Amino acid sequence: MDTLPPSLLLLLIPFLPLTSLIAARGVNTQWRALAQTASLYPARKALLDLYLAAIAHPNFPSLVAALQPHVRAFDREAYVADLTSRGCVLPDVFAVWVLEWPSGAVHFWAWPGLAREFDVVHEFYSYGGGNALGDSVPTTDAIPVPNKEAASVGQTECRCLALWEIGFWCQAGVIQVWLVVDANERINERRQGRLLWTYAYHVRDADGTERPGPKRIFHDTPLKADYLIEFLDLLDSRNELLEYNLEDYYVAGVTLSED
Repeated sequence: MDTLPPSLLLLLIPFLPLTSLIAARGVNTQWRALAQTASLYPARKALLDLYLAAIAHPNFPSLVAALQPHVRAFDREAYVADLTSRGCVLPDVFAVWVLEWPSGAVHFWAWPGLAREFDVVHEFYSYGGGNALGDSVPTTDAIPVPNKEAASVGQTECRCLALWEIGFWCQAGVIQVWLVVDANERINERRQGRLLWTYAYHVRDADGTERPGPKRIFHDTPLKADYLIEFLDLLDSRNELLEYNLEDYYVAGVTLSED
């Protein structure tokens, strides 16, 4: 390959999967430069930039070391195919992340190769589960959309994929984070590839069984690769992730309530 002219390498490099791109950068300075300047698939380029930013972060090595004992192999293509067969329209960056992200660089608890429940003790935080992507059958659900939006898109719900969940207020309810994967083009114009944060208070049935009540959206953010870098930054605060998120929402004037 070293005998190939740079012009030809620039044509070949965009066909490399993410792990091969990462390896190519380590060949020599020429390959590193070419891998950085080649016209890469946008989702793959975003994830390559994420990987480079992550490995340069001081919190990355310790967090990866804490998670690695829990990382397991899974059939990546079958995972994506299952979601697609159920009518989910996956954002490109999410699909490429599942298919190509190096298992040795997992640094966030939402990952299909981690169990739903597992215990991690890190220097700055502890975590005990809630990884919805770790379910053997990924969970999708129909999340109610605001009435004004429902009128314009022609449906009252949008299909979403569960990513992770955390309890709040002494387990009085549950906060869940969903990725919009709806096939409705009009919904996609507004929300495709976005994260919906919902809360639901626990309710008790007549027989005493406790279950989550109706889901209500209280936050909406874009799906960004650099969110995982923000998570690494968060570890410096030595605060629980839940406290950090809720503080952000209160500052923004968003209050969780039963109304």
